[in-house]
Amino acid sequence: DSQKSGKGTDNQKPDLKNVQRTNDPENPFWSSTYEIIKAFSNNIRTHEDEVKEELNRMGRTARFVDLWECTVNRPNFEPEKWYFNGKPTQEFIKGVKSYAGIAYILSPDDIQPEFKANNAITIQVQDLKKMDHCDVVERMISNIFYDIGPESIMKEIKNIYNQNFSAILKLHLASFLTDQLFVLVGKDNALPFIEMAKDFKRFNNQVNWLCTANSRYTAENRQAEAILNHHLQRPDGMNGYIAQLKIQKSAMKRIPRWVGFADLKNPEQLHFKTGKMPNEIWVVRNSNIDNTMNSTTKNGLNSTARTDQASGQNEKSEDTDNSETAGRPMIFVTREQISQETLKHLDHKGYLPGEPLFAPDNNSTTRELLRSVQEDINSDRPLNIEWPPGWPVNIRQP
Repeated sequence: DSQKSGKGTDNQKPDLKNVQRTNDPENPFWSSTYEIIKAFSNNIRTHEDEVKEELNRMGRTARFVDLWECTVNRPNFEPEKWYFNGKPTQEFIKGVKSYAGIAYILSPDDIQPEFKANNAITIQVQDLKKMDHCDVVERMISNIFYDIGPESIMKEIKNIYNQNFSAILKLHLASFLTDQLFVLVGKDNALPFIEMAKDFKRFNNQVNWLCTANSRYTAENRQAEAILNHHLQRPDGMNGYIAQLKIQKSAMKRIPRWVGFADLKNPEQLHFKTGKMPNEIWVVRNSNIDNTMNSTTKNGLNSTARTDQASGQNEKSEDTDNSETAGRPMIFVTREQISQETLKHLDHKGYLPGEPLFAPDNNSTTRELLRSVQEDINSDRPLNIEWPPGWPVNIRQP
């Protein structure tokens, strides 16, 4: 294709800070997505201090962030498992060097730990160390605190689930995080997690996660593990939720700019105002452009590719989903740069004489953004989400 320079001179980028201009009932592409993002942002601004206070409260609780364990071997006693709230200090007690602190000594009769002042002779203490969950919880608090939002909370729930410590403790932490999610964005904006939260609350364990010597602990821990597995082993709902948020935010950052036009006499000849084709070209079509277009599910679009031997460029046709876009205009990607190749898409049914051409405001291609989202959720499965109307209909899987 000839890529001639047009006469356009408007190089000004859209003001993303003034994105409220897209809140226009006549704008079919961005107004609904804007309202969704605005509702999320307003909820987060209103409730983030409340969530941060809860995180701080957990961060001040030694049992979650500064719990130490050790084995104490005293003469004429079976080895004992001790837990210290905070690292025990070394001091001389009755002339003997000892570890002292607020400690709980594991007992098979306990259903709740009882911490009280205690000490053990230093040479009788073995394997003193901070418990594994403490660093995990500290990182969890820090990660959410400094990037507060539903995505960070979801990420930490998944991370907690993948840890190797007590399932009862993991369920407690996951329940805590789900509560904070509801506070932060509102239950109406977190509907996929209502049932999960209810199951977490229904778990009514009698034995504390520290009381591992109690005969009922193993059964209750297995019950907690089963609940976690049911909701988090294949976190499709959670992945879809995170992907939905990321796609919506990406769509709002891709306000299109005019980049050129199709030739009046030969529409396949494109003219670009800079003389150079951008990384991606968009056109707008009515959803009734061709009633023979195949429908697919919202999971993604099937595609077939072939090579144009004459031009050395690829032409790609991807099915689009009519069921979701009936009655409204749609954005199509017509060309995209992949490495040194230009990939042509056919499903816009050709350019119209003099048709304006657009490109997203950022330089990332739609396909690159989709790959980034899948990397973020650690999944290569098609995204099963409700696509925002400002997202191109013919690229919905990498």
